[in-house]
Amino acid sequence: MSWTFEGKRYYSYSEYQRAQAEAERRKAAQAAADMAAEDRRLRKEIDRDRAEMDRVANDLVRQMELTRRVETNVRALERSQQRLEGAVEQAGSRMREGLAKLERELSGQGNTLHGVQVDVEELRRNHREQVEELHRSVESARTEMRGGLERAERQRHEAEEAIRQAVREVDRKVESDRETRARGEADQAALAAADVEAAAAALSGGEIDAQPLSLAAEVQQVRSRLASARDLLARGQTSAALGACNLVRADAQSLEREACGRRIEIAAARADVEGRLVRIERRVGESASADLRDCYPAELKRLRESLEATRGRLPGRYRDYRMLSVERREDDDLLNELEGEAIEITASAGVVAEAAERRRDQVDGLLTRLEEVYGGVTSAEQSFAVAGDPKSDLIVDAVFGSSKVRLRLGLDGSVSIDGYGHGSGAECAAAAQRVLERLNDGIAVGRATVERTARDQAVDPGANAAASAGNEAL
Repeated sequence: MSWTFEGKRYYSYSEYQRAQAEAERRKAAQAAADMAAEDRRLRKEIDRDRAEMDRVANDLVRQMELTRRVETNVRALERSQQRLEGAVEQAGSRMREGLAKLERELSGQGNTLHGVQVDVEELRRNHREQVEELHRSVESARTEMRGGLERAERQRHEAEEAIRQAVREVDRKVESDRETRARGEADQAALAAADVEAAAAALSGGEIDAQPLSLAAEVQQVRSRLASARDLLARGQTSAALGACNLVRADAQSLEREACGRRIEIAAARADVEGRLVRIERRVGESASADLRDCYPAELKRLRESLEATRGRLPGRYRDYRMLSVERREDDDLLNELEGEAIEITASAGVVAEAAERRRDQVDGLLTRLEEVYGGVTSAEQSFAVAGDPKSDLIVDAVFGSSKVRLRLGLDGSVSIDGYGHGSGAECAAAAQRVLERLNDGIAVGRATVERTARDQAVDPGANAAASAGNEAL
């Protein structure tokens, strides 16, 4: 008894099971390597931005921009780590589902499979070992990514503290300048008037775009307090006016700083989306590997269309602070999905391409065996069960004189063979018997059905039907 996976025959079910687990491990390891490489790029950006913050200690606005970029990249590192754990969990889940399915099949057949006794406990031990090997294969990337995230988190906290310190320093200098003026200004009314003008300048200087920054209510409150301070000053209540003018100046400057922060936050969110679009486009665009283009044409087309549509929406987004959280969440959800799929198909493209190559060799071998039964092949037309999807079953309609055979081959090595077009039922049965004899010479037939009536067309199990785990001859 033997089993086929990815075009290779296994005479031990344990080895067959191990080959399936190895395919999952390879895909997970490739995905982990891709994510670790992206993490290294992000950490370099964080290092660069954090170093620049130290160089521009006197430029508060630039420091705020850099802090926001650091925060954005830390979030990207968090997403990457979550995605790695998700990829490992999905691989493990598929392995568990495969084992559970086999155990159900075995329980109904007295722990035998195609008549062969199977040691279920051994299969379970193998499964546990394979899951452990899966985790070991990504442990290096996982450790690197965890350490990188921890360091990046520390850098983010340092950046935030640097901003707080910079703000305190700006406020200290402003207050120090005011106290210096106060000592040199004999006329307190003039000092209050200077505070009023500073507040008015902050409100009308174009830095506070109240509506898109969602600061209309705050601006109105400061304007109202400014009007009250001016009224006190106009009525000659100098002492009260001085305190009120000082407070309104501080409020206006704080509001100006908040407006600046919100503008930077909006710009950083847009830049994050644009950057992620570029990176996904680079992965699935025209420079994508040949394996990726050959194995996932439909997926690449759909991904590119989604990326183009997302980019087309950007000019109308990230303009209003009130919508920022909604737009950012929507784009995060969409880009997380697109990134995840891009990483998945990139990681599996090599495995799929190898399986497709083995399947092509498998077709040649099967046609050679069938020629020993039917004579030379007249024609052999190939198509995919799902048009344009090379990952779906490969359909080969072969003609041998008046007889016809349809081969259906899955990427996992499974095969079904359907012979038809014979002159009579007896001729059909005889041909089927000869085919079975040739196939059993080195190929395991999981299920054979020999019909006593002649058909003039193949049995179509449906374009989306999955191939069986074994081989079939009909």
